[in-house]
Amino acid sequence: MGRRRTCARCAWPKIEQAEAGQVPALVETADRLVAGALRELRDLAHGVYPHTLTHAGLAAAVEETADGLGLIVHLTVPENRLPATVEKTVYFFVSEALTNAHKYAGTVHVQVDVRRSGGVIVAEVRDDGVGGADGEGPGPARLRDRIEAYGGRLHVRSPRGAGTHVIARIPCV
Repeated sequence: MGRRRTCARCAWPKIEQAEAGQVPALVETADRLVAGALRELRDLAHGVYPHTLTHAGLAAAVEETADGLGLIVHLTVPENRLPATVEKTVYFFVSEALTNAHKYAGTVHVQVDVRRSGGVIVAEVRDDGVGGADGEGPGPARLRDRIEAYGGRLHVRSPRGAGTHVIARIPCV
């Protein structure tokens, strides 16, 4: 058996130096490490909000996100700024819903409506894509967790062939 060289950063044998039987285990380990790093980055990103949201408001931040995804968004938001924590929650909800529409809906047209209704902010994201989203899947689960953390509720409607309609109701005092 030859001498093994290791990666200076992770101390794992380099794949090109590994014996054939070791490669699957090395690939599996690398895959697990990458998945962990991505989870950490997502967690970090969930706590960071864009400069545009802070300085220009919800409409500008949503438009910036939509542009980055190549979506055409028809947007309605209140003229007055929302309380900072509510605005941040609505932004992350809309951003996640736009990302899901971009990845899975097969469309570039999305309607986003945010309005006050009594002491509640109602945020709706509707696409005209393929529909069929699992309202209990991992994407909606992340949205639901975020909304429920602020005492809100999430509703997902996604009949096959008729697009997806996601509604968040968030208390706003």
